[in-house]
Amino acid sequence: MTTKAINVDLTEVREEKDRNAVKSILKEQGIVFHEVTSFWSSFEKGESDASDNTIVIFDLQSIANHLKDLSHVNWAFKVIKKNPYFISFIRGSNDRKLISLINELFKHSYSRFALIQADECFSKEDQADKFIRELKNIILRNYNQDSIKSVNLNKSNQSFSVEFNDGKYGEVSFEDLHLEDVINQLLLDSVRLSDRGDSIEMFTRDGDIFDIDADLLKSFISSDTKEDIRRQTELTADTVGNRLRMVRMKRHMTQKELSELTAIDQAILSKIETGKHLPRFDTLERIAKGLGLTVSELLNNDYF
Repeated sequence: MTTKAINVDLTEVREEKDRNAVKSILKEQGIVFHEVTSFWSSFEKGESDASDNTIVIFDLQSIANHLKDLSHVNWAFKVIKKNPYFISFIRGSNDRKLISLINELFKHSYSRFALIQADECFSKEDQADKFIRELKNIILRNYNQDSIKSVNLNKSNQSFSVEFNDGKYGEVSFEDLHLEDVINQLLLDSVRLSDRGDSIEMFTRDGDIFDIDADLLKSFISSDTKEDIRRQTELTADTVGNRLRMVRMKRHMTQKELSELTAIDQAILSKIETGKHLPRFDTLERIAKGLGLTVSELLNNDYF
């Protein structure tokens, strides 16, 4: 899954058989990892070292001692500095009592905290499957150079501050993204990263999710392509969606058929057509090709 070894800390998983079970899953999934034992000591001291960017796996009971002397603000600061991802195993009723005690700290972990039911070394298949899915999302989000590391809303500037795993950082304005047609329908304070870091997501007032591709955001940050991308995306999400739906229907083609032709998930096509997803340019190229058109023809109202 990844050619670069990732740091994994298992020191707070109590039972050796459970630690071995986790390592077996990592190996079975082709995840190259380096086991570290220093995460918690450096985390509590606020130090940056080789244990940064570690996937930290632990029994929920064991976390209580590490949290008792940390304020929410202090916890949040250390999480930002060390950039870990936490996976905690829940094993019984005593663990469930602890969940409510540290719930507020979860909120200050910037979506880097997952709870997994793990009875007796994943004796239930669905528990192991959930753990594997969580691992894959973590790796895609934290170790893919093109994935978003963090996003912050700047209301005064009407922009998003976006940082990527490769270190690229910048602001992308609402104007860049042509959000004028949907801005009043978006709950901007709900902005968050997708599970895989490949988009940012916001809730709409109707309870739907509106998302924006990471590649599109990155293109605006890159100065050498910004103007080109700006010209290519001078369309709103609603305009693109309405145009795509009209052209597809004129072609007497279903979303499923277009999905099969373009290898784009039907759910994504549906979100584009309903104005809930602002696609990047290469996605538009694939859609246009599937319809036998160029992007210009697809988006040109005078073409049909």
